[in-house]
Amino acid sequence: MKSRSKSRLACVLCVSLVCAAALICMCALLLTRMHRCCADDFTHAAVAADSLTCSHIGRDILLEGGSAVDAAISALLCTSLINPQSMGIGGGAIFTIMDKDGDVSVINSRETVPKNFPPDLLKKCRTSLGLGQVGGDWIGVPGELRGYAAAHDKFGKLPWERLFKPIIKLAREGFPVPVYLSSVLKNPLITKLVQSTSLCQLFCHENKTVFAKHIMDPDFAHYIRSIINISGTHPASYYNVTPSTDLFGTTHVSVLASDGSAVSVTSTINHFFGSGVVSPKTGIILNNELADFCGRADSVSAGEQPPSSMSPVIIRSKHREKVLIIGGSGGSQIITAIATAIMNKLWFGMNLEDAIKDKVVFVNSSNSVLFEPGFDKSMMDAMQTFGHDVKYNPWSLNVVNGIMKEHHCISAVSDRRKHAKASGY
Repeated sequence: MKSRSKSRLACVLCVSLVCAAALICMCALLLTRMHRCCADDFTHAAVAADSLTCSHIGRDILLEGGSAVDAAISALLCTSLINPQSMGIGGGAIFTIMDKDGDVSVINSRETVPKNFPPDLLKKCRTSLGLGQVGGDWIGVPGELRGYAAAHDKFGKLPWERLFKPIIKLAREGFPVPVYLSSVLKNPLITKLVQSTSLCQLFCHENKTVFAKHIMDPDFAHYIRSIINISGTHPASYYNVTPSTDLFGTTHVSVLASDGSAVSVTSTINHFFGSGVVSPKTGIILNNELADFCGRADSVSAGEQPPSSMSPVIIRSKHREKVLIIGGSGGSQIITAIATAIMNKLWFGMNLEDAIKDKVVFVNSSNSVLFEPGFDKSMMDAMQTFGHDVKYNPWSLNVVNGIMKEHHCISAVSDRRKHAKASGY
């Protein structure tokens, strides 16, 4: 009798164990399916820059053991070559950095008003779209490299010189003109700017026509290298004071490293090609950041930083199982574009690519409602019935680059508006 009872108990225990094992397997399978990554997702790290080339360079820095900051710096240096109309070391940047423990810090290396600047500077402002603030008067003291150095000193892993190697190689070997840069150079206003300023040294052949096929002139590159001298500069009167277009040149890089650290950094020279001034000693395109005071301030003072819409963002959940690294370019449209992408992702549940590529509606300072080309016309018509001043926005320059980590899946998106693509592993 006791033997039968023991056998029955053993059978019950075996069945219970089998059922428990089956239940565990089902739960594990369900969890796997719930968090299954998309085909384009990464599982370790990612970089979202303004071009695939620069995203790859940032990724390679991570693969080599570099930090998120190392990758961001290399990606920015690359962008200064690939998209020189947007940013460069003649500008400034804002870093939002999250370390592997989840602590966040900000490095503000924006440009500053120089000690000597024209006292009547703000009287020279132009508010209409078109030709505007170009020339030496509008150049702020660059802060870009200062920001790189501060970030690298605190968060860098690789040697400083290593971050420049792929960019030096790219500059020496040359590269095809990117689609976005080509479209910028074909704009009639930009063509006029380039042909009538020192920018022509970089983009023109015999100071007549903008390059159509090649961006690198070896003789000019060797010449610039031979005259580089870190001491001294020139007064504003030395530079060509030709007007520029009131279009915005900015870039954003998002980085997520395998240790969970992240960087969201936005860099700018302000308008396309900044001040239109190329330093005769270094070949660096200098910013026109002081133009940001126009219409926003009654006076300026030496050392002051201009106002900005740049908003490098890092959002994380309480236990860091979800992290969003995002930011954008586009002047005054930056905040609207970033907010739209964040709401699309976090509120409406869109995937990151759809959240970023969604058309943007922007309300400008004149209270006009500007719709990005391709926006649903029925929505525009509905807004008009409510009395809004509705227009298509001919300068839809809102570009957003972001990375979203959800559990073990990493989606990285570089905005297609700039013909860009992210990279990772």
